[in-house]
Parts: sequence; C-alpha cells; structure tokens
Amino acid sequence: MEKLGRVADDLFDLVLDIDPARTSWERISSDAARRARALAQEAKLLQSELSVALMERPLAQALANHLAAASARLLELADTLKERSGEDRWRGLYSNLARSYEDIVRAAVEARLSTLGRFRRLSPANHARSFFHASSGLFAAACYHWLLDRQAALVIMASCVVLFSALELLRRYSPRANDAMMRFPIIRRVARAHEYYRINSATYYAWGLLLAVLFGSKVGVEAGLLVLAFGDPLASYVGRRYGKLKLYRDKSVVGSLAFVVAGFLAVMAFGWVAYPDWTWSARLVTALVAAIAGALAEVFTFKVDDNFSVPLATALAVSLL
Repeated sequence: MEKLGRVADDLFDLVLDIDPARTSWERISSDAARRARALAQEAKLLQSELSVALMERPLAQALANHLAAASARLLELADTLKERSGEDRWRGLYSNLARSYEDIVRAAVEARLSTLGRFRRLSPANHARSFFHASSGLFAAACYHWLLDRQAALVIMASCVVLFSALELLRRYSPRANDAMMRFPIIRRVARAHEYYRINSATYYAWGLLLAVLFGSKVGVEAGLLVLAFGDPLASYVGRRYGKLKLYRDKSVVGSLAFVVAGFLAVMAFGWVAYPDWTWSARLVTALVAAIAGALAEVFTFKVDDNFSVPLATALAVSLL
C-alpha cells in the first residue's frame, strides 16, 4: 500500500530527527511539531480506512490499532514541542514513537500488506557504536587470551550479568532511572532506538559471553568475540548501503558475505599473533568455521539480540573442532 509506505517513511524520518543521540532538546527542528501533527492526521485517516476495508482480517486490525497509537503519540509530541517545556518527556516520546514505527512495520508484514524489505531499519549508521563494538571485542579477546583464566572470566561475566540484569529491572520499573541511564554520555552516543524500551544489547552480550565461557573452549570464546566485533558492524554498514538482494527477512546477501569476510580476517589475524605455533591450515579452518557460524547466527536471529547468539554460536562451533 502506497499510503502505508508514505506514513511509515515520514514516521521514520521524524523519529530520527528527534533521536537524543543525534540532537538535543534545543536543536530539535522548529517544524517538527507541524510535521508531527500532520503525520498524526495521516496515520489516523489510514487507520480508519484499514478498519473499514479490512475489518475481517485480525492481523490488519492489529496494524490499524498500531496506527491509532502512533497518531496519539504524535499529537502528544506536537503539543510538547509547541509548549517547549517538555524536555523531560522528550525521550519517552521518542522511545514510544520508535516502538510505534517497529510495531507498524511488523504488523504490515504479518498482515501481508507489504514486505520487510520495503521499510528502513531504525538503526542508522553509528560510527561511534561501530568503533566501540570493534574495540571492546578486540580488547576482551586479548584480555581473555593473555590476562584471564577461565575461572576469572566466569566470575567477571557472572558479575556483569547480575549487574546488567539488575539495571534492566530498574529501567523497567523506573522511567526516571531509564531516562538518566540513557542520557549517560557514552550510552547516549552508542544506543539504538529500541534500547530505550527493550533490553539493552550489552545485557544480551553479557549473557551470551557468560554461556560461551561456560560451555565453549578458550579459542572458541575468542573467536566469538572477534567475529561479532568486526563482522557485525561491517555487515550492517554494507547491508544498509548495498543490500538490495535479501537472504532472509531483512538480512542481505552482501551484508552476510561482508560478515563472513570480516570475521574470517579478524580470527586469522588474531590467530597469527595469539597462536603462532598453529599451522596455516589450523588457522584457516578455525577462522572459516567461526565466520560462517557467526554469520548464520546473525542471519537467523530475530527473537533475541545477535549480541547474544553470535558469540555463543561461534564459540560452540569452534569448540567442536
């Protein structure tokens, strides 16, 4: 549906324009309130049309409900921006509208009114996040290889899991605490839209690494860290720019190939430094298995975050060697 695509695109653009990681309360565009009000009217009109035309289809009715919710949130945003006195409500409105966009996309696909490839992902290129992603993975792999034994790594990861999980519970029960955490300078720079209202990627990462250390070999855990650190950011960048041909859901062929190449090279390079006594064939097989396992986990992960599935799947696959 052309009108549905237009409403989704306009909502996507508005959400990015008010993203706390990309702007500040003072710098929000002066016409954002006008755009929000106009888009609210379009969403409400489309919701009414869907309710009448597709009332026999429950999945389409779910889409109509999400459009109605988005319309109400857009009107609230318009009022807040017009008053210029709602800075404390801004981040909550941002996260709610980001959730509305994802709800609309999911409902449209489930109702077979459009395909997933028609919509843009609400995770634009974030170079700060990519750098943090790669550097933290490399640092963790180096620490595990040269500084930590398995017992120490388990203690550290278990502590991280307890801390991050407690913070997640606090965020759910206290909007003020959630807002304060998401305003923290480092988090503000690397957070994605959905992390304002869903489990943070760092929490998934901690759980994935804890299980990887618990059940995987040392080289497997190192490979999992490296494949995620370098494969995931490159796959996201390449897939976003050139991923016209889809492999599965929103994952593209070129993005997955980029993941395999980046993961393979990262594990090969680390193996050359960390395991100098290995043969070339041993490094080659290890890197190839790690890269393919990580790419498969990244492609077929959609119920949980790939920061959980990729390091765990990679560690287990390499450990089987």
